[in-house]
Amino acid sequence: MTLRHLLAALVPLASLASPLTLSRDGLDVSLASPITPSYTVVDCIGYTVNSVQETDSGVQAQLQLAGTACNAFGVTIPNLTLSVTYETSSRLHVHIYDTAQQQYQLPQSVLLRPSTSSITASQSDFIFHYTNGSTPFAFWVEKRSTGAIVFDTRPANIPVYPEPLFAYENNASVTNTTAMPAHPLVFSNQYLQLSSALPENANIYGLGEYISGNFRRDPNSTVQPFFTLDIGDPLDSNLYGYHPIYVETRFDNAGNADSHGVFLLQTSGMDILLRPGVVQYRAIGGTFDFYFFSGDSASATGAGTTNSPLSVVEQYVQFVGLPQMPPLWGFGYHQCRWGYNNVSDTQFVIDSMRAANIPLETQWNDIDWMDAYRDFIPAPNRFAPSEYEAMVQDLHDNHQHYIPIIDGAIGVQIPNGTDVYDPWTSGTEQGIFIHNEDGSQYIGQVWPGYTSFPDWYNNQSQAWWSDAFRNFSQIISFDGIWEDMNEPSSFCVGSCGTGQNWSTLGAPDTSPTIVTGWPEGYDYTLYGTSGNMTVNGSSTYVPDSTTNFKRSVDVAPASRSLAKRDDILYQNVSQRFLETPPYAIHNAKGPLDVQTVAMNATTAFGAFYDVKNIWGHMSEVRTHTALLSLAPDNRPFLVARSTYAGSGKYTHHWLGDNYSTWRYMAYSIQGILQFQIFGIPMVGADTCGFNQNTDEELCNRWMMMSAFTPFFRNHNTRGALPQEPFRWDSVADASRRAAAARYSILPYFYTYMAQASITGTPAMRAVFWEFPSPDQMLNDRQFMVGPSLLVTPVLEPNVTSVKGTFPGDGPWRDLWTHAPLNVTPNVNTSIAAPLSQINVHIRPGSVILQYAEPAYTIYETQQSQYDIVVALDNNGTASGTAYIDDGESQWPTPSKTITFTAGQGQLTITPGSGAYHIPNTVGLVSILGVPNRPQTLVHGGSSNSTAFTYEPAIQRLNATLTDGDLNSVLTLSWA
Repeated sequence: MTLRHLLAALVPLASLASPLTLSRDGLDVSLASPITPSYTVVDCIGYTVNSVQETDSGVQAQLQLAGTACNAFGVTIPNLTLSVTYETSSRLHVHIYDTAQQQYQLPQSVLLRPSTSSITASQSDFIFHYTNGSTPFAFWVEKRSTGAIVFDTRPANIPVYPEPLFAYENNASVTNTTAMPAHPLVFSNQYLQLSSALPENANIYGLGEYISGNFRRDPNSTVQPFFTLDIGDPLDSNLYGYHPIYVETRFDNAGNADSHGVFLLQTSGMDILLRPGVVQYRAIGGTFDFYFFSGDSASATGAGTTNSPLSVVEQYVQFVGLPQMPPLWGFGYHQCRWGYNNVSDTQFVIDSMRAANIPLETQWNDIDWMDAYRDFIPAPNRFAPSEYEAMVQDLHDNHQHYIPIIDGAIGVQIPNGTDVYDPWTSGTEQGIFIHNEDGSQYIGQVWPGYTSFPDWYNNQSQAWWSDAFRNFSQIISFDGIWEDMNEPSSFCVGSCGTGQNWSTLGAPDTSPTIVTGWPEGYDYTLYGTSGNMTVNGSSTYVPDSTTNFKRSVDVAPASRSLAKRDDILYQNVSQRFLETPPYAIHNAKGPLDVQTVAMNATTAFGAFYDVKNIWGHMSEVRTHTALLSLAPDNRPFLVARSTYAGSGKYTHHWLGDNYSTWRYMAYSIQGILQFQIFGIPMVGADTCGFNQNTDEELCNRWMMMSAFTPFFRNHNTRGALPQEPFRWDSVADASRRAAAARYSILPYFYTYMAQASITGTPAMRAVFWEFPSPDQMLNDRQFMVGPSLLVTPVLEPNVTSVKGTFPGDGPWRDLWTHAPLNVTPNVNTSIAAPLSQINVHIRPGSVILQYAEPAYTIYETQQSQYDIVVALDNNGTASGTAYIDDGESQWPTPSKTITFTAGQGQLTITPGSGAYHIPNTVGLVSILGVPNRPQTLVHGGSSNSTAFTYEPAIQRLNATLTDGDLNSVLTLSWA
């Protein structure tokens, strides 16, 4: 922790009204004359290099301001330090920071950076270059294996753009223009800027959390704000998470792909802009703390190195922290809704799912269960604890699970002599909550009314939070926790409850209203509010109808523009204007204090301005630890909304408050893929959509698609059309079919989720991650589960076919029928897609372990035998792996990894050395792509033939084993 952070615990932090004046030695140091920001970087001339120390493992240098300070959006810091370390062969660390170390730097306690012994420069995949003796200072990073310059801050190599992207910016009062008139290194107390050259039409992925037109970021016009925000899933905006990591893939003239990653370790509000040939970082605090990941790894054959986007992600995730492995039951189907108002409503859903025979693994409740929307307190008249707990115990008796919501803020106790709320009173007594700059408790507003916000940076908050969960667990036997509103969200600006009569502000009115808005193609003015696909025998589809489609949270770029302010005057070198910094990031809500805790609030880590974007992450650390304290031998199951680099170690994620529209169903694919990059693989959307009304066809298709995503939950808002899968017969049919397929392939799915937790390798994959090609870089309408299953969902209404690309050598085979797909490889092709079906195909050369008899719950499914599907490629070979453990014990846990190898008419199954004993045996083995009926099929080394069947139409050989023990080597040979 730096000097400023230590002093921050004693000295009130800066606000517009009372700016903080700390110097580099902790004393007030007035400027020779007050400084007004210039609001332009054109006159910034950069830094020169002094005092260079080069070693075998890196570079240390001092950077000195080259001339007159430009004070673009703050007070220019004249003395910087450059620290370059070759940390591993695949990771380079470049850090530019203020020599006095007053700028905020993230403590190791929040994100533990791996200790390194440092390697020599010659052992690195990167070569670091910098200018020495010339002005301005710049650096560039070269990829050793290709000679490509992957990061280049030399202004001469970066195009300038005097004109902004948007017409509204052509106004002299706009200070946060997207114009790029110059590319100096700018480093002030409230504004940092650095640019790097990019190839034209760069393939950039990441920089989120975001929703945009494509998984690939627009290289010509991207303005991505970084500021965690409670907002209903707008396009091209900041959202709930903060992940300034990107993966770039380039192709040489021969079509060979090479990928690398760039991560900026930051916590401040920030914009990252992409325009043709340039990426530009603009932060309102912190330092430039870059990590570069090469994506190079040793070849499995030992012949040189290989490179892939998957390797880049592995290297990044291993750096920020490997993700928490979910329990096996977490992969089941989850049902929720805001609006299950009591135990009876909730029980009706549980019973209806069972009556419709639609598998329900976990029932959830939104904030309806709370008394006055207070965490940990069931509503006595609607969720009476005895009745509530009886419902949960009934779920447990049927091998099902239960998860309630917990919000980030804690409602205040009303001082009327009768109100009792221990989480608030005990937190207040222990000094757990965030404070105002004058030392009083910060009081915002969320669902309970006036609320306090835990100071998660205070280590004492852990015991307090764990106690709250322990007390709650004695009332309700929950199995996991859903953590919401942890950006954090506040419904008022500033500490609106300070000095107020707290009893005058009750919980917000959340009584159901009529929700408007329907999916594209459905017009309720013609067909009513049933959402049915047919009414009186007629189709309800209306071509191109968007009559009732709305998305009220779209953010106009102009709303993010703030005019320059004449009252910002810096009197001291360390003074900061926290609520309205001179540079206005393109925050979707405009001013930084809107919809969140004020920037001048104080925490154990200092000003909220510096740590706001990790508040959600820290809450997840605390909740994860609290859940572990309740069941230390089991894996906690936590799903949360706001995330940061490394949050995957503690939580899973859902994609927030999406919309019941076809376009948002499609957007969910890019959301799931981006969180694979961010190291949070257990992720999914609110299936059928949260906001607005769904309809039968959209819910049918979405339930099918979500069955092949990691987190599978249906959830929507109160007042909207009910969308549980039993509401329409076709959706019920689709859901049963989808759940059966999901539960069947669970051993395969679980294997690649485990790999994500062991190595960081993404479980869900963009098609180009497996098949790199310039033609695939924009394909985000298909996705892969692991390396072997390709999903091609229907993403538009009123169609019975879908287009997809099937790369590599065929044939791909249908997951259900095993029939080969007769298409031309690598050509976008239309294939049949009837309602209540989804195209999922097995990659040639794959082996998949699956459950033979998917059942209603995961537990019941686990009792099944295994089946093995071997999809031979055109060379008659296939391979695969399966990871197996008990599905619930905290890692590290006994496990066994099975290796499958097929070739030359033989399948060999080899168990690893793990200690776990696999209780299930293999029953059916199906070998696909056997061109002719074999004369014999031999199991093991015996000469006795095994009975088999052969289906020539799909070239499938089926063998039923009587002693398929996976704990020993098995072979199956056909002549």
